[in-house]
Amino acid sequence: MVAPSNGMASMLIPPRALARNCLVLALCLFLGYLLAALPLLPPRLLDPLWQQRASTSLIAAAPLPLAGLLLIQFAGLLDPANRPLQRLWRPLGNLALLAATGFLLLIPLQLYGAWSSGSQQRTPGPQERLLNTTSLLRQAIREASSHQDLQKRLQKLPSPGLQPADLATPLPQLRTELLAGVAQVEARIRSRYQRLPPPKAALALSLLPSLLGSLLLALLFSLMGHPFRRFRRYAEQTYFESLTPQEPPEPKGAEDSLPDRPG
Repeated sequence: MVAPSNGMASMLIPPRALARNCLVLALCLFLGYLLAALPLLPPRLLDPLWQQRASTSLIAAAPLPLAGLLLIQFAGLLDPANRPLQRLWRPLGNLALLAATGFLLLIPLQLYGAWSSGSQQRTPGPQERLLNTTSLLRQAIREASSHQDLQKRLQKLPSPGLQPADLATPLPQLRTELLAGVAQVEARIRSRYQRLPPPKAALALSLLPSLLGSLLLALLFSLMGHPFRRFRRYAEQTYFESLTPQEPPEPKGAEDSLPDRPG
């Protein structure tokens, strides 16, 4: 095997220095996540808009602390005797488990926010608004007592009003024709919006990626936090020493049990 030249060896970073760089980068990633969560303060747990914004922001920035945890675990593998890293190890494991619990709690928070937002917004949709207009047109046509009265009622609604030919049509016949036209418009409105998913189904589909993301992040943080509670096993032996096969110890009294050699 050819030994590396002096120039190449000088370019390699010692494991201890690389572990220190990983630790600094991990702390920067943690700080970035705190800065991303800073606009969410103060918390407004009963505000549906804040609930949706908090869930979106926390889930979107979650890769930052996950990458930081990976870097710190890699730093512990490179430099298991690093005392500052030993002091951070167990608190980081507890914080990772706390983060897993927080992402689990985001699931009911998102569901409650979506439900409360839907219950507070009572504004009708496009189909309801159009059907409400056709109902007002039908009422105006039925209650009109003359052509002039019908014209005044229709002008107050989103309608083109009566044409000169309509004024020459007898009122009962005109009323029948207009009501038939309103019924056709209502049928076209219902057939158009019947193909769209209902609001509750659309809301559930829009929440599904966020809910699955919260569940996945809770699982990842719980898995990442578990090795942090076993740092001392890394400190006992290095990674390469752990790959070296250990010879079994000799049984006690082995020498005493040997038979005496014949003289």
